[in-house]
Amino acid sequence: MKSNNKTWTKPVAFGSTLAVLGVIGQLGLAQSDEDSDQLPPVMIISEAPQTESRSVTLLSGDTITLGGIQEVRDIQTALPNFTVFDANNTRMPKFSVRGLRENSFGVGQSAVGIYVDGIPYTDMMSRGLSLYDVDHIEFLRGPQGALFGASAAPGGIINVRTRQPGAEWGGSAGLGYGDHGTQEYRLNASGPLTEQIGVSFSGLYNDRDGFVTNLPTGQEIDGRESVAGRLQFVLTPSEPWTIRLTASSERYDDGFTPTYSPLSDAGPFNVNRDVPGYVNTDVNTYALSADFSGEHLTLSSVTAFRNWEQDLQQDFDFTAIPQPIAEIGFIPVIGVSQPDVEQVSQEIRLGSSDANESYQWTLGAYYADREMDNVSGSLYP
Repeated sequence: MKSNNKTWTKPVAFGSTLAVLGVIGQLGLAQSDEDSDQLPPVMIISEAPQTESRSVTLLSGDTITLGGIQEVRDIQTALPNFTVFDANNTRMPKFSVRGLRENSFGVGQSAVGIYVDGIPYTDMMSRGLSLYDVDHIEFLRGPQGALFGASAAPGGIINVRTRQPGAEWGGSAGLGYGDHGTQEYRLNASGPLTEQIGVSFSGLYNDRDGFVTNLPTGQEIDGRESVAGRLQFVLTPSEPWTIRLTASSERYDDGFTPTYSPLSDAGPFNVNRDVPGYVNTDVNTYALSADFSGEHLTLSSVTAFRNWEQDLQQDFDFTAIPQPIAEIGFIPVIGVSQPDVEQVSQEIRLGSSDANESYQWTLGAYYADREMDNVSGSLYP
């Protein structure tokens, strides 16, 4: 399917300050010979790679914006040997990296773990999360249990870092449109409340009409709508300390969800169902993080509470038959699932900070308490 999407981002002023953005939308601008000789900015986010035993791919904020990376699944367009496929649930995409492919039913060990600002997103339902107001993304290949306690995923870790409040007030607003009635609106604003307290707010709304046709009714059944918001307070009570309070909420309403495997090549945009199905997801996250960077030691603590709920309905019989057909021994089946999960987690890391030492060390501990209630079953109309 050919897609035609356009996006504009406009910096906006607050008071007498104007935020200067590195990217003003997906527009090709002519450059002079002098500009073309300039090198792109270099992002320094950790110690030099020569001292690291990890294989890391870094996606900058500009790469994310220009590449149209709007969800975690879109990262596959920028990462080699990394693919994403939908099976059984549009908000629970499965990952394949370095030949490690996850089970279509969502059981077994995850191939890839996800962290957002140090918060572990261990649940499968978080994989459909939207990416907005992101500073950069790191993809660390291979097992990362020594540095990320919540995940020993063999494929690696997707480490997402959002933008932090700056020393001056600023923000941006974005508008996008595309095929199938796609509309997207983005907004972010940040700045200092006092010399020691900064605040940032970011929001996203996205709506798209369906393009998969249900043959019995002729309706387009896979429309999607999502809304998300994040509020952060960053406190710097003294020079070595940084404390962050974060609250975020996401709502996803998706019509039609694939059953087990993608649609066949024979009719990639046609289905035959008496019940189109849907999957509605709510995710709320609250976190407190504290970082200390001293002359010889670093300390990081992340306390998080996450709640996610989902309401899912699927047609498991692959037909448009609305009632039992006893004569041929066939009974139509509709699957329903309503999981409700709450998780409290605590992660602490202590390590050396002096790069001139002959050796570097890291200690860490991770604790999680997870409760899940799930109502699931099959309906026989």
